[in-house]
Amino acid sequence: MTRRRAFRALVLGVLAVPIRLRAQSTDRLPEFAPRIQYEAAGAVQSPFLSSYGHQTGALRAGSVGVLIRSSSAALVRIDGWLIERRPGPNDEARTYYLRPLDESRAVLTEVAVVFPLKLWDGVYLESATGIGVVPWARGTFIPYSGGAPINQTAAGWATTVGLSLRAGHLVIQQHVIQIMGADGALLNGETSALSVGLRFGFR
Repeated sequence: MTRRRAFRALVLGVLAVPIRLRAQSTDRLPEFAPRIQYEAAGAVQSPFLSSYGHQTGALRAGSVGVLIRSSSAALVRIDGWLIERRPGPNDEARTYYLRPLDESRAVLTEVAVVFPLKLWDGVYLESATGIGVVPWARGTFIPYSGGAPINQTAAGWATTVGLSLRAGHLVIQQHVIQIMGADGALLNGETSALSVGLRFGFR
């Protein structure tokens, strides 16, 4: 499957969940869940969906979030992300771009709408679409002529889509994050991440 077809499949899957929710009988909707839930996750480059962001090095990311139940079929999610990339010596970020990238970091805050679909007892398929701001991004570049590394900062905004499988407290999610306006620091703001996290709620 090509990168573009895989991306389209993910987006269609995300959009299909809320459509199916409207058509489901009540036994397929989530049972009453805690109004406020908390989640923490770690992420790496997805093996299932590629992105141009892999050109800028190996991905390591972490997120913390809070989910607020807004209705019987949707949640509002607020997440904070730290996204880090470190290219290896042969990655395109070191050889292709005009300025070799040593490492990059970005902070993302997003708000998303999450639609859970009950598959079995305690098992859910969830789609999410969101938008966020990137208040800070920094890239460290190595001058070709030698000398001290150069740091460049930028800010921007982002769109996100995600599709996750939740079983009890465990959440596995495929994310597609597109950061715009910060290429001066990141070289490329496209990220395809696979995260594993834990979610807890309090009634």
